Amino acid sequence: MKRSVTRRLDDLGRIVIPSDFREELGMEPGEKVEIYIEEGRVILKRTVKTDPLSEINSLKERISKAYDIAWNNDVPSPSCPEYEEMHKALKAVMDALRGE
Repeated sequence: MKRSVTRRLDDLGRIVIPSDFREELGMEPGEKVEIYIEEGRVILKRTVKTDPLSEINSLKERISKAYDIAWNNDVPSPSCPEYEEMHKALKAVMDALRGE
């Protein structure tokens, strides 16, 4: 069911999101809101809070996948100092993530 309210813009172009809307969405003071225009409408979209642990796990998975592709498969490695430096840095990160 579509709910709507009418609000006035203040002199600085601000509006207040009604408290019952904020409560229903679990919005808290200081939370970020994405604002964009779509088909002639101004859309306010609550940004999703990310769990830092899931962000870290996602990063671990991506680094591990890159490591596996580059060094655990038969991918020829170029012989240049930059590549070797990158390889050492990625290996150090993987070792740290694995607790080695």
